[in-house]
Amino acid sequence: MSSMDQSNLVTKQDLQEGFRMFGDNIRKEIRDATSDVISHFNKSQTLQNERMDRMDQRFDRIDARLEDVAQDVSKIKLAVLDLMATDRHLHNLVKALKNQGIHITEAEVFA
Repeated sequence: MSSMDQSNLVTKQDLQEGFRMFGDNIRKEIRDATSDVISHFNKSQTLQNERMDRMDQRFDRIDARLEDVAQDVSKIKLAVLDLMATDRHLHNLVKALKNQGIHITEAEVFA
């Protein structure tokens, strides 16, 4: 073989060096890609957490409003029951007054 042919030959050391560089490049690419994926995930997770926090705040405000409405409904129920009792008492009063000979109509009382 001529010296020119031997200079073009790939040695075991050349192959080992090429494989080592190839391996290093692959590992670097994998690390970079993994880092990019983790960074993207962390940003996405942060946005999700912020969105969930805003939703929690909205739900807290809605819960407070619902409690206020429930209290108002309870007050209205009590007022209606009180009116019904008052109405019954007034009807009974009109009956009692009529029984005593006092001429009064329910229309006069409820006007």
